[in-house]
Amino acid sequence: MIKKKYFTLEEARKLLPEVKDLLEELIHIQVKLELSKQVDISYDDLFKDEYNHVIEGLRYHTLHTEFFSVLHDLMKKGAFVKDTASGLVDFHSKFQGKEIFLCYQYPEDDIAFWHGAGEGFTGRKPVEMLEKEQEL
Repeated sequence: MIKKKYFTLEEARKLLPEVKDLLEELIHIQVKLELSKQVDISYDDLFKDEYNHVIEGLRYHTLHTEFFSVLHDLMKKGAFVKDTASGLVDFHSKFQGKEIFLCYQYPEDDIAFWHGAGEGFTGRKPVEMLEKEQEL
């Protein structure tokens, strides 16, 4: 069982290059999955049709396995993937004794926002607020 990890802003930023690479891979796999759903080849020969169906099924399930493998790798690193399509990831953190999320969205260059545990993407605030509070 994977346990929830808490990150400082510095720790999450250090992990970001690996997370970005995995998110990029995840997004590419999703594109391939969507494209495979749109392709429909049929033959006049029933055997060829069935054979094609089996091959396409194998490709589709292989892509799904790859997708969940990458998602698992992200979770093992402590990234909380909120939306695979948009590459939205949160890192659990704590601020003033409360649980917060350090918020990242692919392909941003840095973790620039955070939000409270009960807030969503629309509640994002600049991380400078956290940095200023920690200086006091």
